[in-house]
Amino acid sequence: MFRVVRVSIALAGSLALAACTDRAPGPTGLGLSASHNGLPFTEGLASPAWQEKAAGLVSQAGFNPQTATHAYPLLGVAQYLAVQRAEAAQGGIDVANVASGIGIGAGGRNRLELDRGAVAGASVVVLTYLFPSQAQALEDLVDAQANAGPGGSHPAFAHGEATGRAVGAEIVARAQTDGFSRAFTGTIPTGPGFWTSNTTPPTIAGGQLPGVTPWFLTSASQFRPGPPPAFASAAFVTARDEIRQISETRTAEQIGIAAYWALSVGTPTTAGFWIQVATDGINQHSLSEREATHLYALL
Repeated sequence: MFRVVRVSIALAGSLALAACTDRAPGPTGLGLSASHNGLPFTEGLASPAWQEKAAGLVSQAGFNPQTATHAYPLLGVAQYLAVQRAEAAQGGIDVANVASGIGIGAGGRNRLELDRGAVAGASVVVLTYLFPSQAQALEDLVDAQANAGPGGSHPAFAHGEATGRAVGAEIVARAQTDGFSRAFTGTIPTGPGFWTSNTTPPTIAGGQLPGVTPWFLTSASQFRPGPPPAFASAAFVTARDEIRQISETRTAEQIGIAAYWALSVGTPTTAGFWIQVATDGINQHSLSEREATHLYALL
C-alpha cells in the first residue's frame, strides 16, 4: 500500500511539473523545452484518445511489460515534441493571442486545432510503427479527430498534422536504433548466490536494457545502486529471512495487492495503468494539450 501512495504522490508531482516550465533540455538530442499554461478546453484534447488507443493495442498485441514500457514513452515524447514544434512553426506559443469567445483561450480555435493536429500526426506514425496491422484504423482516427470540430476539418489541424507526422518519423527512427530490439549477448554468471534461468539456453528477460539508449540519463549506470549484500553474509541472511517470513505468512490482503498489480501480457500493463491515472488528472485539472502531452512524456 505504501508503494501505491508513493507512486501516486510522484504522479501528482508530475502533474505540477507538466503545468510549469521545464529546466534545460536533457541529452535526448530532440530539443524538448518548456510547457506553459494554456487552453482550458479538456474536451477538445486529442492526446488522451491516442493514449487510450495505445493501451488497447498493447493489450490486444500481448505486449509484455518491458515492451509496453518501451512503447508508451515513444508515443508520449512524440506527442509533446510535435506540439512544441507546431507552435514554434507558427511563431511561438503566444502568437495570435486572441480569445475565441467560446472558452477555448489564447489563440482561439487555430491554436486548439494546431495542437490537436500535431498530436494526431505524431501519434499515427508512432503507433503504425508499433502496430502495423492497425494502420488503417489509426488513419481513420486521425480523420475523425480532424473533422470533430464545427465546420469539419480546420486548416490549422492540417498544419499541425504535417509537423506531427515529421516528428513521429523522427521518433520512429530513434526507436529503430535505440538498441531495445538487440538480442542479449552477455554471459550469465552461475554458481552459489546467483539467479538461475529455467530456460534452455539460459536467458535474462530485459538483458538488453543496459544497452538501450536512454532518454535523459547520461548512461545506463548513472543512478545504479550499490551491489546487494554478499551471499551468505549476515546482512544477506537477515534480508532473506525477512522475505521468507513475508512469503510464508502473507495475508489475504497482501495476496490481493499482488494480484491487483499483476498487469502482465493481455493487459495495458502497469505502465498503462499509470497512463490512465494521468488522463484522469488531466481531465480533473483541465490541462491544455501542451500540458497534457508534457505529462505523458514525463511518464
